[in-house]
Amino acid sequence: MADFKVTQLDPQTDFDNLKYWDVVIIGAGPGGLAASLTTAHRGLTTLVIEAKSEPGGQPQFLYADKKIVDIPGFPDGITGHELSERTFRQATDALVQFRFEEELVEIHDTQEAEKEELLKKVVTSKGEYLCRKVILACGLLHYPRKLAVLDALESRKVYYKVPRVNDYHGEHVLIVGGGDSALDAAVMALQRNAKVDVIIREESPVGKADTVGRIQELGGTIRTAAEVTEAKSQDGQIVSTLSDGTVLASEVAIVQIGFLSAKETFERLAIRLNEDGSIASTPTLKRLAEASLPLAMCMATSNL
Repeated sequence: MADFKVTQLDPQTDFDNLKYWDVVIIGAGPGGLAASLTTAHRGLTTLVIEAKSEPGGQPQFLYADKKIVDIPGFPDGITGHELSERTFRQATDALVQFRFEEELVEIHDTQEAEKEELLKKVVTSKGEYLCRKVILACGLLHYPRKLAVLDALESRKVYYKVPRVNDYHGEHVLIVGGGDSALDAAVMALQRNAKVDVIIREESPVGKADTVGRIQELGGTIRTAAEVTEAKSQDGQIVSTLSDGTVLASEVAIVQIGFLSAKETFERLAIRLNEDGSIASTPTLKRLAEASLPLAMCMATSNL
């Protein structure tokens, strides 16, 4: 049993003029939000810094309208948007403070001491923050892999996440990718009255077979061993030419071809990485993980 007692922060706290924060958390995704709840409910002043304009991380930006069924406590599933909204509201109710559209630059040790420990300085694109501890919860998968031929159009109708559209009104939607995210996007669009073509570079989809079957049942077209080789904007549509010569005109293109790992920040902070860009584990991190602490807490520089 964890030794945990909820301690409320004083609602009269002047957060704008704190000399230092107890905890600064980098990242407002599920890990960062969960960590902020843990620290704020221990009575620790907590600041969360997020590079994007809103909280939620991958569930919010990639699966906003998709029902996620493997989140504990939601046996009927919950959409990424609702999960993000609820967790953010829970954090703000606990008096967690947030700074959005602000990116981490570096973290310094200082010679200033509070509560018999030296403070750290977190430097961001917009300011500097003194704190006792830093938690990195910025994640490995930071931004989607772009498809150059479509990205060159600079079109607002080319998406790298599934747009939150309640009804596609019979529009033609081109989806590029053969993994679960692409296939799920296809099902969502088909359920909202879209005509869908899924373009897959491989000989067969790599996503779930039952999702492939669902796409076919709903009338979607899956084109394997094909790539988008040319694209242009024409009369409000995206006209794509495939490697087999097929020409498709669509109102929307959704690209789901994987992600690039954001290694630069970790490398700048001299954090040891594995070859795939993930953070190399240490005996300390393994012990913390085995103790079932939140994943983001495993990245704390030391115990609070």
